[in-house]
Amino acid sequence: MQGKSAIQLAIVMALIPSCAALAVDDNKGQEQIIAAQVRAQGFECATPKAIRRDPEITLPGQIGWMLECESAVYRVMLTPHRAAKIERVEQGGR
Repeated sequence: MQGKSAIQLAIVMALIPSCAALAVDDNKGQEQIIAAQVRAQGFECATPKAIRRDPEITLPGQIGWMLECESAVYRVMLTPHRAAKIERVEQGGR
């Protein structure tokens, strides 16, 4: 029985780096999608640099993000089936 547990542990340990890589790739995909929405609504974001969830503005059914672009930082509120609410944030306001 111990041998089986050791094998299961080895499999889980081998998969952990793959899961971390998937999380990074997923975040990059979200960054590109949200940057495209920002551009579609007339804001400048040629090169998205980073994205993170913003718990201060996240509400049930709405997800808040902070999007850092080359030229600006935006607070983006996504609501399904509606235009995003986008606010440019002063560089010191992060």
